[in-house]
Amino acid sequence: RAIKAVRHHDQAELTIILDTYESQNLTEKQADDLMRLRKYLQRNWRYILSPQMRGFKDIHLIGSVESSHRAFTYRMKKQGKSWTEKGAKAMIGLIEARMNGELQASLNT
Repeated sequence: RAIKAVRHHDQAELTIILDTYESQNLTEKQADDLMRLRKYLQRNWRYILSPQMRGFKDIHLIGSVESSHRAFTYRMKKQGKSWTEKGAKAMIGLIEARMNGELQASLNT
């Protein structure tokens, strides 16, 4: 029920569910986890909306990053690699260009 309330962005229903859970006999860890969850949801409630619910109507696919994440993670993270912000942006641009078949044009620019 809590997941459904979050998906439907129903804060009142979620509060009822969390209050009911809190009224049960919780261990100290469960109580701490619940408090952390409440704080997280309170801080991020406006961002929990789906893109469509936030007014972005034309979003269908996330793009080459989502569909080809293995290429990015392998090149960017394997073997303990680390990057400066500028270098990471450049490498991501090259990987994305390769995935989109635009590598040669990117290298020429």
